[in-house]
Amino acid sequence: MGHKQEGDIVAFLTDAAQRVPSAHFRGSPRDWDGPGLYCWWVDAVGAGDLARGIGEELHAGLLYAGQAGAGKSKSTLKSRIAFHQGRDVSSSTLRHSLAAVLHSAGDSGVTPGAPAPKALEQKINEWMNAHLELSVCPLDARDSLKEQETQVLSKLDPPFNLKGMPIT
Repeated sequence: MGHKQEGDIVAFLTDAAQRVPSAHFRGSPRDWDGPGLYCWWVDAVGAGDLARGIGEELHAGLLYAGQAGAGKSKSTLKSRIAFHQGRDVSSSTLRHSLAAVLHSAGDSGVTPGAPAPKALEQKINEWMNAHLELSVCPLDARDSLKEQETQVLSKLDPPFNLKGMPIT
């Protein structure tokens, strides 16, 4: 997609036709081998699970968004998404938040930097595969990617993005 304007990126990321089920990530397209922005989307059942865990209303839709490969980072969309789908709850903010909300009413029992029980990791993987989809927007401009992420996050306001976001 190269260097695009904020509105084009938001439109691309929010287009339901661009989404891929989390369970199908392993067969990701070749253009995911570079930098860009990504969004995680939750279905209605998953949103209900999360709403019960946080005690707040949450609807199906956008859950979390991020970037891969900004600046001098060698991270790619594929590697960053795999990071969130990995086996270590403590290494991914998204996974840690899901574990906390879904499994322990705010306390996942996971200490940052310490491995989570294997059963918890498997449960998070299964839940993500059952209830999450991804949209991915490959972008070439590594130097402006962080700024693009900030602009897009301000427009989309994903509920699980906390750092640098206003409380909504």
